[in-house]
Amino acid sequence: MQKQPKRIVQFYSRNLPIVVMVVIIILVALGPFLLMLITSIRFNADINYSPFDLWSGTYTFENYLKLLSQTNFLEYASSSILVATIVALISGCCAILASYGITRIRSRLSPAVMNLSLWGYLFSPIMLVIPSYVLLGSIGLVDTYFGLILTQLPMALALSFWVTFPFLRDLPPDIEDTAALDGASLYHILILIVAPIVRPALLAASAFSFLFSWNEYLTARVLMSGPRKTLPVGLQDIYDSTVVDWGMLMAACVLIVVPVLAMYFALQRFYVDDWGVGGIKG
Repeated sequence: MQKQPKRIVQFYSRNLPIVVMVVIIILVALGPFLLMLITSIRFNADINYSPFDLWSGTYTFENYLKLLSQTNFLEYASSSILVATIVALISGCCAILASYGITRIRSRLSPAVMNLSLWGYLFSPIMLVIPSYVLLGSIGLVDTYFGLILTQLPMALALSFWVTFPFLRDLPPDIEDTAALDGASLYHILILIVAPIVRPALLAASAFSFLFSWNEYLTARVLMSGPRKTLPVGLQDIYDSTVVDWGMLMAACVLIVVPVLAMYFALQRFYVDDWGVGGIKG
């Protein structure tokens, strides 16, 4: 037991440059978040006087109270949670189905379908937002959650497809063939056998789709108005409608980041537990 501390000291002494670089990278990565977090609990007078003097003055949660009581932040947050969750669920499920169909059903159209999913990235969102607005306006879906979800799904689905496709492509079909010989239907094979094996890919695809919808600004800015605005649009409106209240803005940024961090830490265990897990237990 006494040799263990010596080994740790020897390891860090031998790899001191690498350790220093890792520490610097961590500080650079966490620096903006630390600045945002501490600024959110400072008085505006202290922020305006010395914005980077984080450790002086007094701290308060007044900025959070003002944000929740004097703005529509909670309504914006509920809109973002609703839209991002639906986009994540639909894109993740559809991506699994599309990836399974392309990898298991041999067809000359499979390469064309895969290339078609990539062509969507060739168009800038700003090229599509006006046609989308005109089309949705003609059928009465402007300023509706359904219309916003329809505009976000194509990009989210393409991203989810290319996350799940390599997993299913590299998954050997032996397990599925054995289940088919035992009388399992295609539905049971996909839901009970394939889906648990590729759960890390499904969770990753859904997480990416959630983040995409959570951060999406352009289409939400054009399509949504009133209390149905999402958080990026609502935060911009809070910035434009007041004298720059940096404490309240930083409090809003902290609350926007918290659900993303919570989702990451909640799903991390599944990534670690399921990564590389096969479908046969010996």
